[in-house]
Amino acid sequence: METASLLEILKGSGCRITRTRRAVLDILSTSRVLLSADDLRQALAARGLRVNKTTVYRELSFLKGRGIVHEIHFGDGTIRYRLCPDTHHHHVICLNCKRAEEVALEGDLRELEADIGQTKGFQVLHHTLEFFGLCPDCHRATGSREPSGLPAAQPSDRVAAGTVRKGKGIS
Repeated sequence: METASLLEILKGSGCRITRTRRAVLDILSTSRVLLSADDLRQALAARGLRVNKTTVYRELSFLKGRGIVHEIHFGDGTIRYRLCPDTHHHHVICLNCKRAEEVALEGDLRELEADIGQTKGFQVLHHTLEFFGLCPDCHRATGSREPSGLPAAQPSDRVAAGTVRKGKGIS
């Protein structure tokens, strides 16, 4: 979605449009990669907007609260952000180049949510699902090696996901 459309949505709901907010939306809408708060702060500075990190986090929190920005937690503690103003969806994320693409999985996940409800009596209100790995370009460039400096999934992580899928819940 373009920055102008997002600004109209925000204006229509009574939100103030500051120079910083406009710039954050523009930077996120034109970025091909996931950005950290520090990446955003540096991009704002490159546009002549000197803001502190707290202001960047405040803007990200504001946009996240309105469903415009999606926060993605990496296994190494890094948090990156992406503009995601559309319907609920999931991502495949390259750990090497930080690109993200949307994937549609709703049918299978609705079944999984229902299964969790039946087996555990747990009412799922929402979920987040991201797949981390290497995009085709980075996979070709690095072979099948794990990206450097990033944690690999542990076998226990895969077992827990497999156990839930079989309807037995996580033990």
